[in-house]
This record gives sequence, C-alpha cells and structure tokens, in this order.
Amino acid sequence: ISNGIPELVTLQSSTDGVSWSELAKGGSGSGNSIVFGKISCNPSSTFYVRAIYNGDEGHASNAVTVTSEAVAQVGNAGFENWKVTGWRTTSLYEPFSSEADQWWDVNSKVSMPNQSYSTYPCFKCMPTVTYSNNNVHSGSASAQVSTINIGWSNSVVATPGDWYVGELFIGDANSNGNKVSSGHSFTSRPSAISFWYQFEAYKDSDRFGVDANISDESGNIIASASVTDGPISAGWQKMTIPLTYSNGKKKAASIYISFKASTSSSHSCSDGGSWIEIAGVTGSGDKERIKLSSMLRVDDVELIYE
Repeated sequence: ISNGIPELVTLQSSTDGVSWSELAKGGSGSGNSIVFGKISCNPSSTFYVRAIYNGDEGHASNAVTVTSEAVAQVGNAGFENWKVTGWRTTSLYEPFSSEADQWWDVNSKVSMPNQSYSTYPCFKCMPTVTYSNNNVHSGSASAQVSTINIGWSNSVVATPGDWYVGELFIGDANSNGNKVSSGHSFTSRPSAISFWYQFEAYKDSDRFGVDANISDESGNIIASASVTDGPISAGWQKMTIPLTYSNGKKKAASIYISFKASTSSSHSCSDGGSWIEIAGVTGSGDKERIKLSSMLRVDDVELIYE
C-alpha cells in the first residue's frame, strides 16, 4: 500500500465473488505490502479473497481464487496393517499390507543375518521392529521398536554381540535393512505431530527418539521437529511435538517421521535374555529369548492442524 493506513485494510472472503465477509482485519504495512496473521478457513475448500480499504468498494483489490489445504493424515497411522514373512528361524514384520499402500518401513534386516541357528536363535537373528496385539492404545495392533543385541557367540551368560537400535520410519529400506529413501508424498502443512507411546528400558537413563520434517518439491526442509529424550512410561502416554516452520511460504511436497528405540550411545540387557509378546503370542523357552535393551511401542500417529 502506497497511501493510507494499513490498519484500515480488511481481508475479505467470498464463495461467489459477490457477497463478502471479513476474514482478517488490520494488517501491518511495509512498503507496498500488507501482512495479516494466520487466518482460519475450512480445509479443502475453494473461495475468493480480496482486500478492501476502509470498507470502500471503490478501493477494493481484484479478487483472487484460493484453495485451502486438506487436513491430511499419514497412512497406516494406527499400525493396524502388517506384512509377515518367514525369515530363517524367525519372521520379518513390515508395517504395510502390500508395497502398493506402503508408507512406513523398518530397519529390521540389519539384525537378521542370512544364516540359520538352532541354539538361542533369537540371540543371533531377530527383527528390530515387530508388532503387538495385546498391548495397544486403540485398534488391534501397535508397533514395537526395539534395541537388541545380535551375535554368533551370544549365550545366556554372555552378550558379546552387536547392538542394533530399531527404527520405524516413513520411507524405504533396502534388502540389508539400511534406509535408502526418506519420506512420502504429502501436500499439507500440519502444525504438530502427536502419537501414543509406551517405553521400557533395561537402564532407567535410556530414552527414545523422534524426528520429523516437511519438505518442499525441491527436497528442502521447510518444517522440522525432534525429540531425543523420550521418557520411560509403563502406561500409554500421548506426546505432541510442534513442527517449526523455517519457511511458511513454501508448499509441502513430502513428509518424514522416524521413531527410534534409543538415543543412548551405550546399551545393556540381562545376559539371560527376556521374552516379549509379538502378534499376540508371548515367547517362552530358550528359542525365543531376546537380548532386549529397550522397547518403544507406538500407536495412533496424528497430524495436528491449528
């Protein structure tokens, strides 16, 4: 605006371009621009917007057409869908029904060497991510992301193997369990991410981690959120993480979320191992002992729009 008082400029909306209602009032001016704060509108709707000075139709801008973003959610947000594939002496659990509807993947194959074992097989080949049917926040399943020790020489009296921190993330892993792509196409801009969790750990000092970001079509991150100190909780707790936008003008093109079973640099467990419930069945006996340092259960991921 080159002349006049910025505070007298009103932003108006209309569904037909004829009848107008106030959308925002009293913007701040700088040069030839007027800036308004956040405005509220219905999601997935198309309407007209114009600016008018002091309510004078003779000083109204041309109308522009605006389409608001959808209140979109990520796929398989409740982790109800799983693909189970037999793998040596155990199984691989992947958080999708088929590749056609895949959002999430896991790093499980990093701890599943391509060999068979008869003695304490879960000490030597075990997925980092499984699912629970008995311990859920809602629905029939929740994701279980674990930190486990895997090694040829592991026994009930020693744990000389390597530690593997489980990760559940939006993207793709290769045949070795390594992440090869991050994110899924997504064109909305949420203000926060919430989820329900349980977290148990052998060491009280252990914590779980969460990372999330929104990227534009060029792959540049325009919003991010991170947690490195997710606390222990025996019961289901809700956590909400605000997304901080570095560029509110850029449109979203993809979303990435990652849950990690630990952010600690060291891990420990009972040498004798422990048993966990997987897909409704709780392990028992030597063949199902697991060298478990921590386990994060996740359920009901939700994107918040405010």
